[in-house]
Amino acid sequence: SIVAGDFDEDGDDDLVVLTLEGRVLFVAGEGDGSFASPDTIRSLGSTNNTRIVAARFGDDAHLDIALSLEGRDQVVVLFGDGNGAFLQSATFFINDPIGLVAGRFSGGDSELDLAVVSREDRTVTIFEGDSGDFDEGNTYAISSSSEVLSSGIATGDFDGDGDDDLVALNRRIQTTGADENAVILFGANNGVFAVGPSYDVGFGPNQVEVADLNRDGLLDLAVASSRIFSATVVLGDGTGGFGTPASFPAGGNPLDVAIADFDANGAPDLVAVNQPSDSLTIYLNTCNCLSPNQAPVVSGATAFAQQGSPAQSFLIATASDPDGPDDALTARVLEPTTFSISGIVNTNGVFTADVAAACATPVGMNDVFIEISDGCRTTTATLQVDVTANTPPIAPNSASTTVPFGASFSEVLTPLPSDNGTFTPSLVIMPDSFTGSGDYDPMTGVVTINDAGPVDDYSASLTLTDQCGLQTEATYGLNVVPATTQVVVNGPARTRVNTPTPYSFELTVAAPGAGAPTGTVTLSSGSTTCQVSVPTATNTCELTFDFLGPRTVSATFASADG
Repeated sequence: SIVAGDFDEDGDDDLVVLTLEGRVLFVAGEGDGSFASPDTIRSLGSTNNTRIVAARFGDDAHLDIALSLEGRDQVVVLFGDGNGAFLQSATFFINDPIGLVAGRFSGGDSELDLAVVSREDRTVTIFEGDSGDFDEGNTYAISSSSEVLSSGIATGDFDGDGDDDLVALNRRIQTTGADENAVILFGANNGVFAVGPSYDVGFGPNQVEVADLNRDGLLDLAVASSRIFSATVVLGDGTGGFGTPASFPAGGNPLDVAIADFDANGAPDLVAVNQPSDSLTIYLNTCNCLSPNQAPVVSGATAFAQQGSPAQSFLIATASDPDGPDDALTARVLEPTTFSISGIVNTNGVFTADVAAACATPVGMNDVFIEISDGCRTTTATLQVDVTANTPPIAPNSASTTVPFGASFSEVLTPLPSDNGTFTPSLVIMPDSFTGSGDYDPMTGVVTINDAGPVDDYSASLTLTDQCGLQTEATYGLNVVPATTQVVVNGPARTRVNTPTPYSFELTVAAPGAGAPTGTVTLSSGSTTCQVSVPTATNTCELTFDFLGPRTVSATFASADG
């Protein structure tokens, strides 16, 4: 850990460094960007997760340092003498101190106090400065979740009442979740704090710094969000509230952030300290906001939507920028997520978008929050969306038909199906002894049955399921009857005979739509008969006639399945 300050009071910034071995080093600055060799001013023993702050504690004007030694359960204050030496010290104990910050928290005097965050206890404790000593004050719980450990802490007047407030971080032990957050503690300059709301600051928050990052006169947060490998910026609204986090990729796993004007343009920049890459990521501030900047003036609108229906275009908000052109304003949807609001267009401050409600969106009037930004400050508009319930699909009328065994046919079912959104058709023919197939085309309304059979009465159920899960069913009666088999008999030419003579007959057997029938054809004329099984290579049958005169020949087909 490292901190900068003019500890020897020569007008040049110096450094105090705490090594992993627990040595406190003083490194004098030369004023030209170079530094003298380090001097060891104290050995505290091996520790980890140490934080250092520089401040003027006590009743003198010399710059001091305070260190939170997590591995030692100690906070150590080293009092400077103005010459780069730290001869006196104060030590007090607190469980697992992960961070600390100096400020005027107790009031009543001009001495600085300390606020210390306990990692395991998930608390913030105030230690009131008292002439070089510190008296333990109130302790505040900042999380009740056993899944988190507290981490960084910082101070600032977030609500503009002139009193120092605090912000402390909670980080989940293993996974990410909603209980990873920044908790605001509102101070009253009397040693008492009110634990306020918590805010999303990205996953894996390690450390936090405070500054007016967008130059609107209001304090913002910069957070090292290690689990998303980013530095996260959260803009303050001046009342103690904070907006939606904006994350900027880092060069690794950021453990810490710091704020300074690295390019000397008057705007605060960020630097993230990354592991395991052992690198720094510099973020130059490109905000060109006026100071002070006025927030956009906005008004909401009303839109209409039906659950699961396609999006429709509506006016969602109107806005004006007191400091700049209205068409430069931008908008984004904050919540809820059960709406789809896309294609936002700003036409001189008139914002339109495509609005759609999800299936789970509550019926009735819903508030959707739209954040309007001029790039520096934001104002939230409320879009009220009146949501009506999803309706089930409209299916064709029920019908019935008769079809010969083995035949295929198509028929148009009316009316055509429809829905307020999308739907999926399903055609099921029962009982499942049906060996054919069926299909339904919702675009044309045509139902197609192929190879109907075997002979039986069936029910074809057409089910339409919409995008929200509502269903409508139409029943189509399907009666499969035996196919009408045609037997064509071609006999021989007439001849005159005096003796019994065999005559050969050619047979053609067909059942329309059923393919080649299988069975037996019997030809008979009086008591004379012959049989042939079909299909065969040659469907011929012989009858023998033994007397003169006309003959009547009948043909009977018996199918193989009865």
